[in-house]
This record gives sequence, C-alpha cells and structure tokens, in this order.
Amino acid sequence: MLNSAATSLLACLLLMVTSACAVAADAKPEPAQDLTGCAFTVRAVGDEHKKDPATAITFDATTASGKLLGDAKVTYTVKRKKKSPETTFEGTGTTSDGTTVTIEGAVDGKAIHGSVTRRPKDKPAEAVNFSGTMSAGTPKRKA
Repeated sequence: MLNSAATSLLACLLLMVTSACAVAADAKPEPAQDLTGCAFTVRAVGDEHKKDPATAITFDATTASGKLLGDAKVTYTVKRKKKSPETTFEGTGTTSDGTTVTIEGAVDGKAIHGSVTRRPKDKPAEAVNFSGTMSAGTPKRKA
C-alpha cells in the first residue's frame, strides 16, 4: 500500500492534470485572420506549370481577384479550425463566359497554398494547385 506522502503526491498530481485539462478545454481558439488588403504572389504547382509566370491573388473585404481566377470576382469566407495555425478560405464566382470558379486554400502567417477549380458549362472541370507568399498587406486577427 502507498504511504500517506505518496498518496498526497499522487492526489496533487492528479488535481494538477485535471485543472490543466479544464483550462485547455475552456481556452477559445484564435480568431481567423482578416485577409482584407492582402496580396499574395503565387505560382501554379506541377510539372505542366513550371514555366508559368508568378501571378497575384488579392483579397478585398469580401472578394478575391487575380489572373489565376480570370475575370471572376470570387466571394470568399474565412474560418479557423480549433488547434490549427492556419486560416482557411473558400469561395466561388462566375466569369463573364459563365465558367464557375472555386477557390479554396489556407494562409499560415505569410504563406498561402490552395487550389482553383474552373468548371466551364460544357467541359470537364480543371483544377490548378498553387502556393506562394505574401507580397502586400498584413493579415490581422479578427476581433
């Protein structure tokens, strides 16, 4: 059997672990980054895109735009998963010729990665993965 000192020590350790778990469970996740005014220089990923020039994706208050997105003004939303350092974004828009453009990805600090999918009316969907770094603006945490 355990003596009283060992029992007290064990009880104290158990209390510390339980209180630490309770504090961690009550902690609120950091809010998502506000991407308004941020621009990212991105490159398409993959062997078939090796020679493609870098292009920019710019985030306004509710829309994302850039050469990679065509003439579509993509309306996007941001969110952040619990215990994740990344802010994820996703959105859709339509070009002047009726092609639906979908963008989804994540921003972690000043790095960005994601994919753009184009769905023309009468053709199969085309997806392009991209990655890049911030070239203008500073992402802020939403309050």
